[in-house]
Amino acid sequence: MGASPNAAFNYRNVVADLSLADTWPSLLRDAGFDTSSPTLWLMEGFCNYLTESELSKLMGSVYELSAARSRLISTFLTPQSTHVSLKLHRFFPENPLEFMQQFGWQGIQEDIEDLSTLFGRVSAPVDEQRGYFIVKLHK
Repeated sequence: MGASPNAAFNYRNVVADLSLADTWPSLLRDAGFDTSSPTLWLMEGFCNYLTESELSKLMGSVYELSAARSRLISTFLTPQSTHVSLKLHRFFPENPLEFMQQFGWQGIQEDIEDLSTLFGRVSAPVDEQRGYFIVKLHK
């Protein structure tokens, strides 16, 4: 994205309910969010708590707010992730990458267990730990 480790940045805390797609984008813009600059969106451990409709509206807004060269990193539980799914989770896409591509994002998805194995951090037999993905996307 062209940033250096010593680059200055302008951090502003914006409190908003992201399930309300009609309100949070204007709060972000009012706080000085620049839609012409590439953005890194990080949504770790978040997406499954929304309904499919709420998440679809959110991701549509995020894509619209994102300039070219923006990035999005997110984690998703799928229906196969019964080992970590909780009653509070409301939406489990079959294929997180395909879900995100419908909004215009492109990229890759990786199973967390594959990454754990790669780094020597296997937590349980592989057949018991599938369905938890990290999705790395770009616009």
